[in-house]
Amino acid sequence: MFVLAVLLLASCREKEPVVKVIENAVTDYDGNTYNAVQIGKQVWMKENLRTTHYADGTPVGSDDICSVEQRANTSEEYGFLYSDEAAALGGSYNNDASNSVQGICPDGWHLPSRYEWLVLSRYVQQFTDDVVGALSAPAGWDLDTNGIHNTSDINSFQFSALPSRRIEYYSYSKPVGCFWSSTVYQTDGLRPPVIYTYDMTVMDYYNNTQLYFFRYGGMFPFASVRCVRDK
Repeated sequence: MFVLAVLLLASCREKEPVVKVIENAVTDYDGNTYNAVQIGKQVWMKENLRTTHYADGTPVGSDDICSVEQRANTSEEYGFLYSDEAAALGGSYNNDASNSVQGICPDGWHLPSRYEWLVLSRYVQQFTDDVVGALSAPAGWDLDTNGIHNTSDINSFQFSALPSRRIEYYSYSKPVGCFWSSTVYQTDGLRPPVIYTYDMTVMDYYNNTQLYFFRYGGMFPFASVRCVRDK
């Protein structure tokens, strides 16, 4: 019976990943059109959001949007960075993995929760150990001098993640990809003041660190936005 169960489980696993690019999948209020990619059962925007308005036409506040650090005139490719409150506009401070917060995303799409980011990571991990490389764009990052990534793995899932910020790492600074989630982090109520901030998903290209979450409590307040299509 055990052998039969193992065989049945193996037969249910996908032999090849489901990766399908969808061109011109969504248009935001500003008229920007984005390609998307289906990865497993999820459909993600293949590009960073670059709108200056919410879906209802309300402008994003000037204090809630900025350009990608250290890259000039690249909003067409790199999108904008948004504050967590702007990214999750209309959301509530809860940790429900199934919650759907539209936030700044166009109609029919929403800001992914921490759970949805983990679903993406775990799906890719079925087919390669190089999750970050498989989700990262082939250009835009500094040279991989340590040979961490195999060339064949780079962007093999067509997610095309790009660096958006720089962080201090020991004695030097390096770019990372930072993306908002709709899942909130709450500091320990025993150490006031209680701080609420949304989780940030980070892709560390140079250490091949899989998706993980920084909880900055407002000290690192801007990140890119990738939207997920509503089911």
